[in-house]
Amino acid sequence: ALFGKPSWDAKFIGNAVMTDPNAHFTLWTKVFDNRWICSQDMNPQPAVSKLDLKDGLKDADVLILSDFEYIDLKNYEKEIVSRVESGRMGLYIMASDRTFTHLGYGKSEIENLLPVNISTELLHKKNGNPLLPTRDTEYNFLRIIDDPIQNEEFYAKLPKFEGLVEYAGVKAGAEVLLSSSVKGSVDMLPFMLKTTFGRGNVILSTGGPLWPIGFRLVLSNYGFAPYSALMLNMFKLLANRREDALVSIDVSSTRGYIGKALLIKVWVSDGRRELLSNAQVALSVKDEKGNQSILPCVETGEKGCYEASFVPST
Repeated sequence: ALFGKPSWDAKFIGNAVMTDPNAHFTLWTKVFDNRWICSQDMNPQPAVSKLDLKDGLKDADVLILSDFEYIDLKNYEKEIVSRVESGRMGLYIMASDRTFTHLGYGKSEIENLLPVNISTELLHKKNGNPLLPTRDTEYNFLRIIDDPIQNEEFYAKLPKFEGLVEYAGVKAGAEVLLSSSVKGSVDMLPFMLKTTFGRGNVILSTGGPLWPIGFRLVLSNYGFAPYSALMLNMFKLLANRREDALVSIDVSSTRGYIGKALLIKVWVSDGRRELLSNAQVALSVKDEKGNQSILPCVETGEKGCYEASFVPST
């Protein structure tokens, strides 16, 4: 992830990514013109005077750009475009209070990756809600709740975002993942768009911020999990990862008590949302000190349901 300035979004996204024990999160943040801070898996390293992506891009499945100036990325532009076009890396571009033109991307190769035409960019400082353009979305990462009606209502109840950008137009082949309640010059403006470039996927957010506290404020018992699920599964889509299973976790209580077993149920289904039998399921649990425990799950009599019990020791 490349952030042109310190941002809470970086911390929220990093925490979401780290919910996957197999994922790693590298963050470069520009503090001043000659001062950069790199964090590995949310652990900051000593500041350096120069951005160095020489090795990092080779291993990246997804590149995140947030308020990042083209001049700082210019030396890596050809490699980024090549990796996206070949499908080896996805690209997620976050909304910024500076336009692409101000950031210097006009007439660059990276401009060709965008799902929008940036010949004009108009910032609407209007609050609004992200909305599902269709109730039965084909993208699993947008299905926060299984029930289509409840899922649609969930998005509509999210706290309002703080403005979004209207572009000259949407490029051919791009699709709207989330629309919005903000009206532009002609029609309602999109909040999130997706396009493909070669074999790679590119997603652009036109507004924001979209923070986990917003998901928490929706009246539900899901807590922060929907935000983590949305971001992590979106990154898997960008990375061309085809997951063969969808997992939901049901915990008997939001609190654990020392010496008392906490029952955890895991429901496993395939991409068509059909429950799966004979799956191998294990949970990873970490305490405050970072000590990790693996909990094997046992299949129950209910199809697709697996159980494990956890007894907090301290």
